Amino acid sequence: MKGRISSIVCLASPCDSIADIGCDHGYIGLQLLKKDKCSETVEVDISEPSLQKAVDLFTEKGISSRARFVVGDGLAPAKGVDAAIIAGLGGKLIIDLINKDIHIARAMDYLILQPNNSAAELRRYVTEHGFTIIDEAICYENRRHYAIMRIEPSRTLPLSEMEAELGPINLERNHPILMDYARYRLKVKQKMICTMNKGGVRDQAYFDAVHMRNRLEEFLEDNG
Repeated sequence: MKGRISSIVCLASPCDSIADIGCDHGYIGLQLLKKDKCSETVEVDISEPSLQKAVDLFTEKGISSRARFVVGDGLAPAKGVDAAIIAGLGGKLIIDLINKDIHIARAMDYLILQPNNSAAELRRYVTEHGFTIIDEAICYENRRHYAIMRIEPSRTLPLSEMEAELGPINLERNHPILMDYARYRLKVKQKMICTMNKGGVRDQAYFDAVHMRNRLEEFLEDNG
């Protein structure tokens, strides 16, 4: 089974330039170059100390000439590149970053997104704002499941509840660890409901979580 970074890189198709938004150490950009996914990477991070880690790594590996390092926020520093990767951030933050510079995102060939949470919300957002989920992956690393999606600018039909929760391509292809991922998502919903019960919360988010818990239980029963 591939790790998180390998799974991200595998979804990238060759192009001239790819931006890694929130690059931190620069591991993704390094693998993109090693796998000949692009001629140049644009390493972007809002934190100068974090970006310096990427500078040091690329210098150590002797490939700093194939990268641009930019202190910046979101997609704005990536304007004009062919593709972008936003990985390791919360799904709602990824939504905010895309929404803020959506004209830049729509001008790209593709984006690869790996949210640390709120994957269903992210899937709904991109399909409702002019993108299609073209490919997906699920990986399990450090006792955690990660959902990864490749999106491209184009109109698409709205996702069903289960497509939003588990991923339309994952469902279509019956991903090898789809059932494990569904069980993981069920545990997330159960934990959320337990926390809300303890706090006496009965808002729409609570009823949405109960509804999805029930749908996931049905899915696992029907496909187990």
